[in-house]
Amino acid sequence: MDLSGFANPWEHIRLLSDGPRNELLLQLLKKRAPGARVLEVGCGTGLLSCIAAKMGAVEVIGVEPTPLIEVARSLVEDNGLKQVTLLESRVEDAEPRPVDLAFSELLNADPFYEGVVGAMAAARKWVVDGGHWAPQRLK
Repeated sequence: MDLSGFANPWEHIRLLSDGPRNELLLQLLKKRAPGARVLEVGCGTGLLSCIAAKMGAVEVIGVEPTPLIEVARSLVEDNGLKQVTLLESRVEDAEPRPVDLAFSELLNADPFYEGVVGAMAAARKWVVDGGHWAPQRLK
């Protein structure tokens, strides 16, 4: 799959401007990130990884296969977030590490075209027993 289209910063601005979507993600992070090891699948600009760290996650791993990883690196560095590690990779190709929460906000239009099903199946391998991942299912 060609992932270059997912590096369009204007698409990320649109997603980051979606109030209801962001509110649900913030609720998830507020509930699950404090004290947790967190994996963000497709971290894009790294904003949600940074928010998870600011909400008290002890470790955050952001995985991003596109050139937007450079924006994420800058954001993490500018905020001095030592607990955030960024991997330039697809989650399917990364070596799993134990996390308490794996999440993605990859959903945009077509979960099959966007690879959400495969990405979240791969992310599930990172989640420890008793951990959480989102999304868990699609309707």
